[in-house]
Amino acid sequence: LPVNELQGLARVGAGNHSDYMATGAVSGALVPDKLLFRVAVYGRSYAGDVASVSTPGRAKANELDDRGGRLKMLAHLSDRTTLDVRFSHLDTKAGAPWYSVVPPGGSPDEPRAYDGDFPSFAHRVLSDAAVKADMRFDRFTLASVTSFSKVTSDIDTETDFTPADGTSAEQRLDADHWSQEVRLTSAGDSAL
Repeated sequence: LPVNELQGLARVGAGNHSDYMATGAVSGALVPDKLLFRVAVYGRSYAGDVASVSTPGRAKANELDDRGGRLKMLAHLSDRTTLDVRFSHLDTKAGAPWYSVVPPGGSPDEPRAYDGDFPSFAHRVLSDAAVKADMRFDRFTLASVTSFSKVTSDIDTETDFTPADGTSAEQRLDADHWSQEVRLTSAGDSAL
């Protein structure tokens, strides 16, 4: 949650197969006790660990590039009214579903290279925004929550899973979602 005092954090990490990650966040007050904020960012880049032996343009089948961020603003408009605004965004690019034939007597858990002719990939973007207003009265609280979500996804994948020039498939999604909620909540000591 946003706080009055200026705070921050940063983390970085590295792993096998060029797996790099970084996160950071800052929180504080634009107007003390009245307007607070928190911003967070995230990023990961992973080269992958499954070889893609004959696919043009791709050395690994399960590479990943992930970026995201979140923003939260909390406004105390009065002693009885609070406004909470949130936004988040995530952009992911990765290898799409891939399969390898398990030879007779082989274990399906054993890692093996992907051997296909098509550089399968997936790209997904998620964006969410919400605004919540709370108005507190003597006997009840009135809350309004308005939210919006946008999802776009593009997946291109090989479907014969062999190095022969065969078939591929596409999946496209572009969806917007709106919602509106109004809540009336009685006080804890109320008869209702």
